[in-house]
Amino acid sequence: MAQWVGAAGDVASASTALAGLLLVFIGAVSTAYGAYEAQHQSVVRRGFLIRGSLALLGFLLSIAAAGLSLAGKVSDQSCLVVAAVTCLGLAMAAVVAAALVTVWDMTK
Repeated sequence: MAQWVGAAGDVASASTALAGLLLVFIGAVSTAYGAYEAQHQSVVRRGFLIRGSLALLGFLLSIAAAGLSLAGKVSDQSCLVVAAVTCLGLAMAAVVAAALVTVWDMTK
């Protein structure tokens, strides 16, 4: 199980990179939603809320993955690193879901 602890730094790096990317995506979603006039925002709110929520979920999972991986490295606990990898995988799934929803909304 020592190989998991050895990968903790890589997991932390990937997690923080993904969290940064998701912050940019959340900012873009927020800016695009704010560009609509107030009377039109209610029409598009649902799509923006879904994309923003998926991105927020991915961001929180990425931050959790970074914290868990660093805790696993410091404490030499492979189970924490495994939990971090799981969180990172779920964060990536949230990113894929957000991308699919974004593309799906463009095809309507």
